Formats: sequence, structure tokens, C-alpha cells
Amino acid sequence: MKTVSKVIRAINQVEAVLLGLLLCAMIVITTLQVVYRYVLNNPLTWSEELAKFLFIWLVMFGAGYCVSRNKHIRVDTITNLLPPKAVRVIRALIDILAIAAAVYMFPSAVDYAKAQMKITGVGTGISMGLIYGSVAVGIVLLVIHLSAHCILLFDREEIQA
Repeated sequence: MKTVSKVIRAINQVEAVLLGLLLCAMIVITTLQVVYRYVLNNPLTWSEELAKFLFIWLVMFGAGYCVSRNKHIRVDTITNLLPPKAVRVIRALIDILAIAAAVYMFPSAVDYAKAQMKITGVGTGISMGLIYGSVAVGIVLLVIHLSAHCILLFDREEIQA
């Protein structure tokens, strides 16, 4: 189980760096747009679209990262009343259902991304397949993190810690 924890920590570090870079890029691009539009009176044609595309990738990376950190919103009224073992079982069932839903959606996400490869963004010329591909990447990250969470729920060392 230590291997699972190490792999997830490594993935989390990569995700954290990518999330930080995406956010910084969005801030720089949006600031440039404001400066060019209101100071130089010459708006950039590509900045809004690129910031939107970066935000989409940020959300898809962020979803997996939040799952790994257990930061998603949940209603825990009932689970707060249950013993810890029952809570672990319920959380594992929820993770398994989420994995099943993600696996079910994955082929459609890949097919849609492939279908959009020839279409490009008006302002950036970036293939929309690369943008829609973020959904497939996000699904893979969710499945990895949910699977690891499910495994670690019943790891004796993790439970005692």
C-alpha cells in the first residue's frame, strides 16, 4: 500500500505544478488582455479564448486533484452518525460507483475529442480536440485517484494513522 501512496503523491505533485502553471498562464493572459484593451486600445483576438481553454484544463486537472485530497463537497449528515468501519464501506461504494460512471463516460469522451480534432478555435487556431481531450484526461485522473482512495480506505496502516 505504500507504493500506492507514493504513486499518488507523485501524481499529486505533477498535478499541483500543472495547476499552478495553468493558473499563472491564465492570470498573465487575462492581464495582457486588460492592458491591451483598455490601455493600448488594441484588444488581443486570442486571449479570451486561450484563457477559456486553459480554464477547462485547469478544471479537469483540479477535479482529480480534489479527489486525491478528499476536498470535494459531500453531505456527511448520515455518515457522521455511523461507526468508522461503516463509513469506510459507504465511501468505498461511492468511489466504486464514481469509477463505474467515469469508465462508462470515457469512450464517449475520447470519441468526441477525436471528432473535434479538425475543428479549430477561431481566435487561437487550437484544435478543439485538444480541448475536449481534457475530459478524457480528467476521467483517467479521477479513476486513478478514486481507485487509490478506495484501496487506501482499507489499508491497515492508513486506518491507524
